[in-house]
Amino acid sequence: MFETLDSPLDRTVSRRSALLAYGIYVVVSLLLLILDWRMYGFSQPFQLAVPAAILLLSWTLLVTTLGSEVPLTIRKVRVFHIIILLLVFADQRIETMFPRIDADPNEILRAAYGGDLEKTRRLLKHNPSRVFVKDKEGFTALHYAASHGHVEIAKLLLANGADVNAMTDKAATPLQYAVWYGGKETVQLLLSNKADTEVQGEIGGTPLYDAAAHGQIEEVGMLLAAKADVNARTLQGYTALSVAASNGHEDVVRLLIDNGASVNAANLNGCTALYWARTKGHKRIADLLRQHGALEPCANPASSR
Repeated sequence: MFETLDSPLDRTVSRRSALLAYGIYVVVSLLLLILDWRMYGFSQPFQLAVPAAILLLSWTLLVTTLGSEVPLTIRKVRVFHIIILLLVFADQRIETMFPRIDADPNEILRAAYGGDLEKTRRLLKHNPSRVFVKDKEGFTALHYAASHGHVEIAKLLLANGADVNAMTDKAATPLQYAVWYGGKETVQLLLSNKADTEVQGEIGGTPLYDAAAHGQIEEVGMLLAAKADVNARTLQGYTALSVAASNGHEDVVRLLIDNGASVNAANLNGCTALYWARTKGHKRIADLLRQHGALEPCANPASSR
């Protein structure tokens, strides 16, 4: 394959090997150029430049090698490879500087979901309107950031005009997802940006109801401090107090009572928080409710079971 010369770099390279390598470069760069063209057209001209340059260089090397009688040396081959590698590196830099988002608006949703702060920042810098993009179920980037506790991304989205009360197709807001999955820092951030505390999802539970149901004492305190309605009801008439009592969250029950929760609020069947505490065997909570004037329930116990 090699012929011995004075310098190792001046040794000749098999013409067949060089043609094979350049041929592969031509095919690969042509495929990349076609794919980029089909996906982005002229919306991202910088993305087309690099595969086009690699294709042109590869084709030139292929044709030159094919028609030349002068054997290639290792030195020349290395130079050609280095140039192509530099072009590939440039392609990665262009991807960073000019993200491919025009053809794929959902890219910001994936960035928010995955917690990629820098990518989210670049996407918004390139096109701030992406903050309003929704997927087929109505989720925005803020929904994804809130549900995964990505506080810094949520801050960035809000600073760029994200709708703090955007609703999914099932009428759920970022605050509700933050309460369910996102954590107290995310909840506090959304509340400080005037998130609606009275929004109700499909079953009619407010964020306060959801926090009380899971015994999230800190989130409950935040929501109450934000003036959430302590006696808001679900479609079936349940309150945050009744679900906290039913699930055995004594500290939440105390906090709700201290903030004006009605101990005798009943659901559509006439059952109060005391009924649920007694039925589920939470004696301490039942005693606590009685100390605050709770009456023995339930107007129609059989229908509540």
